[in-house]
Amino acid sequence: RHTTSYTNHDTIGLIAIDQNGDMTVGTSTNGLRYKIHGRVGDAALVGHGAYVKQGVGGAVATGNGDIIILFAPARIAVHLMQLGKDVQSACQAAFSEITDAFETFHGALICMDANGNFAVVKQMESIFHYVYKDSSMLSAQLMTEY
Repeated sequence: RHTTSYTNHDTIGLIAIDQNGDMTVGTSTNGLRYKIHGRVGDAALVGHGAYVKQGVGGAVATGNGDIIILFAPARIAVHLMQLGKDVQSACQAAFSEITDAFETFHGALICMDANGNFAVVKQMESIFHYVYKDSSMLSAQLMTEY
């Protein structure tokens, strides 16, 4: 029997660019830790858990959704890219807004610009895994941030 615990599930976020250069983002949340009947989490709110702007980039977030809602890191990261910041700087700046205010926040932000350059920033004790694939690769690669 499989049981759900805080150590075996998480938010799933996706950033994709198709062969025409069109981008999309998507996210689903587990909501287990902070599940309250009727609560709407960050995944359902545009700009908070996920955001994309064609020709600029996209971002997806994971962590305590109630804190993410306060900062809209996905929207901020994409806006910073639109203003000319490179993807790493934009991702770090958007995520730092959260971690500067909540030192104990555990989460991550993944960002990708319209050219496929990506960045991952995280603050958590555990290892953070994500999957990456571009058109030059035959299969996806499991990536790890320590």
